[in-house]
Amino acid sequence: PTRRCSDRSEGRSRRCVRPLPFVAPQLTAEADPKAQWARAIVERPAASSGAMQQAGGQIKVLRYGNDADFLYLRIELASEVAQHHLQVDFYTQQHLYRLSLGPGQSTPFLYRDTNGAHASLGPVCCTVAGTLVEFAVPLARLDIPPLRGDVQPPTLALVVWLDPGAATAERLPAHEDLHLELATSSG
Repeated sequence: PTRRCSDRSEGRSRRCVRPLPFVAPQLTAEADPKAQWARAIVERPAASSGAMQQAGGQIKVLRYGNDADFLYLRIELASEVAQHHLQVDFYTQQHLYRLSLGPGQSTPFLYRDTNGAHASLGPVCCTVAGTLVEFAVPLARLDIPPLRGDVQPPTLALVVWLDPGAATAERLPAHEDLHLELATSSG
């Protein structure tokens, strides 16, 4: 369920995604994600979206959702995760945050961008298995308080990068940010 956002703050084009019920998968990187990720939002590369994101590229699927305390991401690639630099940029109203997993690394780190300087916020829980990686990003580290039903749903924009800065870099989505309204109840 997506809708176009009229907000183009800071010149960034955004595609809005309405919240789904809570998702709280165990990070297992199982080949078949249906049971764990059944209620997650699924994003796939478009068939003809330009050079930065192409159907048939390395990024196959992004699944995501949240519970009261974590944002969960599952990224499926066409080749081994260990061969690539994987980066997820999160945009909140206050800051840019960057989750980075370098080639051959098994522990991703979260950084906050402050005027071009990246301050480390420490490691983030993840599971890597072949072509799959799953992350559990604590919302508190993104300066988002625990999500309860009586709270106005916060918004968060994200972009997934594969091998940023390389000639073969891929971006999902290709030309806009995913603008999420986080879920605030498990109902």
